[in-house]
Amino acid sequence: MYLFRRIALFLVVIGFLAILSACSGSSGSPPVLNYSGETKGVVIDAENAEALLTGAYEGGQTATVLNIFGAVQVDAQPTGGTPRLLALAGTFDEFLSGLDLGQPVQYAGAIITDSETLPGSCGGEVYYDVSIDSIFGDFSGTADFREYCDKANPDLVLDGITEFYGDYDLLTLEIDDFSFIFRGLTGITDAGSFTLDGSMNGNVSTTRAYVKANAVLTDNTTQKDYWLKDFEVTAVKGLSFLDLTVTGRYYDYDYGYVDVSTEEPFRLYDSDDWPASGILLLTGGKGSAGGSTMARLVVIDSSSYEVEADTDGDGEFDDYYSGPLLWDDM
Repeated sequence: MYLFRRIALFLVVIGFLAILSACSGSSGSPPVLNYSGETKGVVIDAENAEALLTGAYEGGQTATVLNIFGAVQVDAQPTGGTPRLLALAGTFDEFLSGLDLGQPVQYAGAIITDSETLPGSCGGEVYYDVSIDSIFGDFSGTADFREYCDKANPDLVLDGITEFYGDYDLLTLEIDDFSFIFRGLTGITDAGSFTLDGSMNGNVSTTRAYVKANAVLTDNTTQKDYWLKDFEVTAVKGLSFLDLTVTGRYYDYDYGYVDVSTEEPFRLYDSDDWPASGILLLTGGKGSAGGSTMARLVVIDSSSYEVEADTDGDGEFDDYYSGPLLWDDM
């Protein structure tokens, strides 16, 4: 699906939601999320404003996880502008697109089942079992990713078992909504590996994509956790661009949490790797003036951005200014 593939070049991703039983209609439960980092609201200051913004923008701040969860790198530079939430969603969407959910059956109570091993388009394989209610279109199953790589997100290799469910339109033969659960799913890149626990649900059409995630990523080298709580990303496609909005709470292992929102949608043109306009806002703990401390990433153009901060909570972004920064240096 073009829209998700395009988003995967820009936005990242994480985790999925509960699983339905196609026969009974009951749902499973997402895993209990264990986060071991700081849980207090961050008081944003000149020292942490930029690090928090780039971590929240891309979806996690670990020094070893390159180009998957949206890391702020210490030893390496990430490739392209890829916050990780929708990139992982793009991989899962590609997997779902390969499922054989069959044609509608013209008699009541028909449950279609299928199991198969699919090769990854750039390595590995995934074995799946799936059941679909051929009257209502509900489907559910499990997927065992075995060093699986897909061209939708070629820097990521997945290893582990996930549960999934969704709704299948029996007229258009397209998947309308999908949800995943992972418990101990491993992601591997050239820069390191991480373990992911949580849930994600979403839907996609030719003009709009939506993902909501609740997930904790653990850097397997540092053992630090990064948590996206009720994190939502929406992308709407125009003639030659995507408009992206983000909302949710981001927990950084070292700093604590900030609330994330887009004051202006990020606009990403089809010919660019980075957004050409938009404002990402972080809201943290109270400052000396009594209001919330804040920081925002303001897009200058598709090559650069700037960071400014209100570190005393007086409502003015006049306490810190980074000057122009290059996206490619993020």
